[in-house]
Amino acid sequence: MDAYDVIAVGSGHNAMVAAALLAKAGNRVLVLERNVRPGGFLRTEEVTLPGFKHDLYATRHPLFLSSKAYNELEADLRARGLEYLNTDLPTGVLLPDGSSGILSRDLEASAAEFDRLSPGDGQALTDLMAGFGTYANKIFPLFSLDLASSQAQMLIGGADDIRQRRLCTFRRRIYANGPRRPQ
Repeated sequence: MDAYDVIAVGSGHNAMVAAALLAKAGNRVLVLERNVRPGGFLRTEEVTLPGFKHDLYATRHPLFLSSKAYNELEADLRARGLEYLNTDLPTGVLLPDGSSGILSRDLEASAAEFDRLSPGDGQALTDLMAGFGTYANKIFPLFSLDLASSQAQMLIGGADDIRQRRLCTFRRRIYANGPRRPQ
């Protein structure tokens, strides 16, 4: 086993990113995977009809595009054929009563869809996103930091009392405006 400096067990996207960065730094890396295909929950497959490709399970993966790791690996990934595609209608939901909703990257369009499904929820979504915008500059950088680092601790704990109270209020609003349960 001394032929490798690092052995990664599993090939989910986090392991693959770590392996790529370690290899780029000059390490000899072996990635082991028990499944037929690498990627863990990150893969695209035709699951409905031929030619219709679906991103399976990777709902948070687009955040990778704003990470330091992607910035460092982007040219290599593109050279190997990786191409990120996006859509204005990234997700939908099928409800228990058989109705469905399609969510947009446009907040106004999504709010209108929320109102169509449940009057009043469009404004709740708009209010929720306005509150979230206040904290986005603290939340998103945490995705690319070691949470034990001093930089992360400054982001997490550096809020003054007023901001801390607002964050608690925002958290309460998230839970208060959660999905309605069928009666």
